[in-house]
This record gives sequence, C-alpha cells and structure tokens, in this order.
Amino acid sequence: MNIQLKSLEEWLAREPKVYYLPQNRKVIGSVESVILLQRAISLFMEAGREPFCMFRKPCSHSVYHEGLSWTEELGLTESKFDTALSRIGTKIADTKTAKGMSRADALEKTDPTGLVLYWTDTDRVTWYMVNIALVNALGISAYDTWTVK
Repeated sequence: MNIQLKSLEEWLAREPKVYYLPQNRKVIGSVESVILLQRAISLFMEAGREPFCMFRKPCSHSVYHEGLSWTEELGLTESKFDTALSRIGTKIADTKTAKGMSRADALEKTDPTGLVLYWTDTDRVTWYMVNIALVNALGISAYDTWTVK
C-alpha cells in the first residue's frame, strides 16, 4: 500500500497522537530518537513552525514550569535523552561566540543529526526547531510504503 501525503501537516493530521512510528527507526536508528523527533515535530507545529523552548530536566529556572522538560515529557532518563538527541540533533550557535555550528550549515545537513536544531540563549533557555525539509527528504528516500511531499 502506498499512501501519498502532500505535506507534513497532512501526515500529522492523519496521525496526530502517534509518537512512535516503527518505520522511522530505519532512518534514525533508535526508538527513543524516533519518539523524541516525533514529539519535537508536534511541538514545533503547535508553535506555528517557530522555535519552542524546553528544558532537559526539571529545574529552578524562572521560565521553567512543571512539564516543560524532556525527561518529564517523554519519561526518559537524562542519559537516554542525551543519546536520543545526539542521533537527531545538532547544536547551533546563537551568537558568534557560542559553541556550535551555524544555523545555515546545520540546515544543509543531510543525515538524521540535522533533523532537530537547538541552541541555548543567554538566559540559559534551550530552544528547538525542526528541519522540516530534511524530515520530508528522509521520509521520501527511506520508505516505500508512504511518501511525504
């Protein structure tokens, strides 16, 4: 069966509550990374395709509130989260002095580590965005059962 989908939005509308699609593991390589990616996509879309903030774990930061951490959201340990993010994420530099890759270079990545871009601002808040073009490109090249355009 070949399901043709016109956009990522159509795909999300079709399966809005799915956080793990086993076929995505073929590209990404781990269950935790697939779950993290699919939740990041949902949060990114809910934010209107704008970066969203999330903390690694609960903390005392003034912006943090209960539930605004990946470990709470996904039920992963910190080490599982770190490993999952390393498979799908690239840290980008939000300033010229910060460590990380430039946003432009990160958006040019063609492997799964370019799917989620993240950076920490001067207030120590970490922001995430999803490289939708790469999500679509990897979906097109990796699956023979459905296509995302």
